[in-house]
Amino acid sequence: FVPVFTKNYLNPITEGSTEKYDFTLLDTVYHGIDSIFVISFEPLPGKTFDALKGQLYISSDGYAIEHVLAQLAEDNALIQYKIQQKYEKIDGHWFPVQLNSELRFTEFQFSAQKLVSISRSYLSDIVIGSEISKKEFGLLNVEFDPIANRRPPAYWDAHRPDTLDKKDKNTYRFYDSLGPRLKALNTAMKTAENIVLGRFKVGSFYLPLENLGRFNHYEGSRVGIGVQTSEKISKYFVLEGYVGFGFKDKALKYGGSLQLNILHSKEGFLRFSYRQDVGEPGSSNFIRSPITGNESLRNWLAYRMDSINQHKVEFSIRPARFSQVYFFVQRQQRTPTYAYSFITEKDVLGKQKSFVAMEVGIQWRLAWNESYIQIGNGKAVTKKVYPQINLYASQGTGIWDGQYTFTKVETQIDQQWIIRGLGLTTLQFDAGKIVGKIPYPFLFNGKGSHLDNSLPNSFVVPNYFQTMGLYEFASDQFAYLFLNHNFGRITGNKIKYIRPELALVQNAGVGSLQNKGDHLGIDFKTMNQGFFESGLMISNLFRISYLNFIYFGAGLGTFYRYGSYALPNTADNFAYKLILSLSF
Repeated sequence: FVPVFTKNYLNPITEGSTEKYDFTLLDTVYHGIDSIFVISFEPLPGKTFDALKGQLYISSDGYAIEHVLAQLAEDNALIQYKIQQKYEKIDGHWFPVQLNSELRFTEFQFSAQKLVSISRSYLSDIVIGSEISKKEFGLLNVEFDPIANRRPPAYWDAHRPDTLDKKDKNTYRFYDSLGPRLKALNTAMKTAENIVLGRFKVGSFYLPLENLGRFNHYEGSRVGIGVQTSEKISKYFVLEGYVGFGFKDKALKYGGSLQLNILHSKEGFLRFSYRQDVGEPGSSNFIRSPITGNESLRNWLAYRMDSINQHKVEFSIRPARFSQVYFFVQRQQRTPTYAYSFITEKDVLGKQKSFVAMEVGIQWRLAWNESYIQIGNGKAVTKKVYPQINLYASQGTGIWDGQYTFTKVETQIDQQWIIRGLGLTTLQFDAGKIVGKIPYPFLFNGKGSHLDNSLPNSFVVPNYFQTMGLYEFASDQFAYLFLNHNFGRITGNKIKYIRPELALVQNAGVGSLQNKGDHLGIDFKTMNQGFFESGLMISNLFRISYLNFIYFGAGLGTFYRYGSYALPNTADNFAYKLILSLSF
């Protein structure tokens, strides 16, 4: 497959492609003693799949690809993507020497002009068979020299693999003449860069976007601000602070941290932090993924919160290229804002309303082949990779006023497979176990995403149970499986605003909880008999163009709950939810 944006286009030279593509021999060109066969390809009539179209130039010397011209065989696409590749035989091996791509916005315009992005990569000084150590490759797959944009023209004249033609020179001359009129374009590009990095730069400081605003059913609308020092102040330490206010709970939240960057080559740092904030009980504690999806919709539904006072010390490092490890020591005092009390051996009446846990632990994340691109002084991940493995393990102790001794382990594994001709399968497996007796805020939640049937609360949240209430289940040991198979587009691409995709969903879970009777004031179930739901989703039932730049798509999902925890009324076991999507 050839990945472009979020889609995987079937490679025309992969095994079995003759069943999908129509190939035509256009010409035979003689090059010395070799022949070059020029072959066009396009999707066969009546075939529905994400396809390319273009030309292949095949050399009779080993029947190797010498030249490729390809583009998306996609009608009504807002962005057209073209590929050009050139290969040469070097030391008996065919090897790429030029890789070009072009992005063309078919409808979006800026100052009455359509935007085009052209990239040309030239490979030189090619050596076949040399020994290369993995240590030579860093995390960044694209890295820029910090002084690249300050090189004199003579430098580029000596290193540019191609000369500037008249059109190129006029383009530079025109660009330099625009002056203040470029301000709007530069501001738009800078804003897009800040959104990707998750922060705005103001002078010598950053303003993290996550602190500016958020919404959930407990806080209502929350506004705030956070400030973080940039590299201009120091590359050896980072100071950060934030404050936020929820208009519904009418409470002030705040926090801050000091980070010491002690091992740049391994992204090693030591951080001291404090926060007085709120958080959902039973939530996961994995290292945050750099790419978040529609799971953020789940945060909008939250209505049950603990008040959290937390002190934390953590040391982070990348022991390997695709691996992150956090070692931490933290003290959390959680005070439920809902009616709840916990029975302990010393408090048999359940009068304890606030709970202190002192933990020493480790967080580990493995994302195989994850790569980043440098953007200014920051970096952004280029694509979501699989498999991804997350692990959280901690030991609760009695030091620093810790009230509970326990061991907590939680893991999450994400994987996906592209099945040629059948679509895309995604899987997430979650499991966890707690040894010891601890209060509800530190248990595992049931990963439900069903609040009510009102429109604002009716969105599909991937890797959550769609028919399970938000706080319907709790456990001290569990295992969940979320399985989704997307068959891909089920119609052609002629109709601009209708592009449906069909998917099947199967979710299952099991869990248990010892000493359930020690938790008073709240009502929840355990999942000993197994929870099951199945679903059918059709996304992009219709879509609309926004500024001729991107399509917003909407679809519908139907989910059914069955098994031991099916509800008495059959109609209540169904959940109908909206599916939101973006496409080009």
